Amino acid sequence: MLPAELIRHELWRIEIPEHVRDLAVHPRRGTLEEMLERSVRDRIGPPVAELFRDGMQTPMPSSPAARIFHYGQHATATCCRKCLAYWHGIAVDVPLAGEDLEYMNALVRRYVDEKLSE
Repeated sequence: MLPAELIRHELWRIEIPEHVRDLAVHPRRGTLEEMLERSVRDRIGPPVAELFRDGMQTPMPSSPAARIFHYGQHATATCCRKCLAYWHGIAVDVPLAGEDLEYMNALVRRYVDEKLSE
């Protein structure tokens, strides 16, 4: 449902800039997976009290530092604990691990796969 949701649909419809696409296809797929998983784990895994500036830790698509998985994190509301709480109903003080993190990784992975197949 996230691709159809009023706020998030723009990130599902956005055309990924060529330089971001190049950064996604040049490393091995395994490297991209590791980077994606690290990004999700580091940005939303800890409870909000352990995060510096929650809500600002994932580069926005307009940032030169943005990678394709950052676009995916914003599109799937896995970019910060505030979005996770609002869109997924997971309290900000609950640390994420195991199945929860794997589910969030799968959401971002789906976005990346869809964007790279376009």
